[in-house]
Amino acid sequence: MEGKSVRLVQGDPSRKKIYYDDPLVPAKEFYTAGAEHLHVVDLDAALGTGENVQSIRRIALTLQLSIQTGGGIRSLDRARQLLEAGVKRVIFGTSTVKQIEIVRTAIKELGSEQVSAAIDTKGNRVVVKGWAESTGLNYLKLAKSLDRLGVGSIIFTSVDADGTLTRPSFKRIKELRKAVTTRLIASGGVSSLEDVRELAETGVYGVIIGTALYERKLDLGNAIKVASEC
Repeated sequence: MEGKSVRLVQGDPSRKKIYYDDPLVPAKEFYTAGAEHLHVVDLDAALGTGENVQSIRRIALTLQLSIQTGGGIRSLDRARQLLEAGVKRVIFGTSTVKQIEIVRTAIKELGSEQVSAAIDTKGNRVVVKGWAESTGLNYLKLAKSLDRLGVGSIIFTSVDADGTLTRPSFKRIKELRKAVTTRLIASGGVSSLEDVRELAETGVYGVIIGTALYERKLDLGNAIKVASEC
């Protein structure tokens, strides 16, 4: 957000904490710790207040990381812009509900491997537009439709848990694993090696860790090791 590396508690911009003035610094730390993948959210783009493409491009040009990026990707041109900036996978969120034809076209023109869909929930309902608007949609119903559409992966985030250092929403994650065949990436509330181990044992493709790394509650190298053993 505004070119800085920040975390929000439960997606609330008023509960923002700045960790680094330069997001390349934590990216280098994660890379040094053994990370191969980096999850980046452009919060300004998600909220419609700006964009951070240059910051993302700088990370992509500097480090040999596979970067997936979300936030405000509501057109094919925006998706292409990020891919040209060095991103490996773009994440559609609001568009999966409001403009599904854009997602369908992206899969056809960019390839499913480069297209991911975000399902963000408060309670059992899907939220969009930077988590500010509830859709009334059930997350399992949306997940099944995206699975049929052919997205390369689904990123599930429990907004209630995100940034809180509480446990992930294991019940919903397990339900999703049974409901879809596409790769599932879990996000929100991961704060311990036990969380990583338990998520890996559900069969998810990946786990996103944010606040726990910034707050030094979790060692990334150990988390990678635990995940690789499951």
